[in-house]
Amino acid sequence: MYFWNLRALKRELVAGALGEGRVFSYFFAVLTFDTVLYYLGSLLPANETTVWTYVGAAAMVGTTLTGTYVAWRQNGGTAGRDFLGRYFPLLWVLCVRFLAVIMAIVLPVAFVSGMVAGWTGAPVESGDGLHPWEPLVLAVAWAWLAVFYWRLAVHTREVASAR
Repeated sequence: MYFWNLRALKRELVAGALGEGRVFSYFFAVLTFDTVLYYLGSLLPANETTVWTYVGAAAMVGTTLTGTYVAWRQNGGTAGRDFLGRYFPLLWVLCVRFLAVIMAIVLPVAFVSGMVAGWTGAPVESGDGLHPWEPLVLAVAWAWLAVFYWRLAVHTREVASAR
């Protein structure tokens, strides 16, 4: 199972060398990751729901569905071959890569912003329960997801056209 090496993964996908068992391992890894994130999120204290909560959810669902459809089209659509056998392995490796990059960005920013808020005594939320940075954070998250699915479509097209 690959965690980082997209080139080697794409070579095996082009050669049709993964096999059902290995494809299932990628599917199972993605399913496990999604399930763990979902249930960990449900354990967090509930935040106040704002209009941005709904805007963010709609943007993320729309981007995920659109991105998956574009990747399917890049694989050849109804004339394509083995979409799921390509989708889950590529999705997994991209998730690992994107998660590594986002953690390298988010953790230092969160640490520094927490320190700054502690030093200045700045409020975390405005009086109406809306964090002043919420629209910006949602826009950045949406853009990150859009780039993720764009890269997924590019890699899917490369594998599909290499045959």
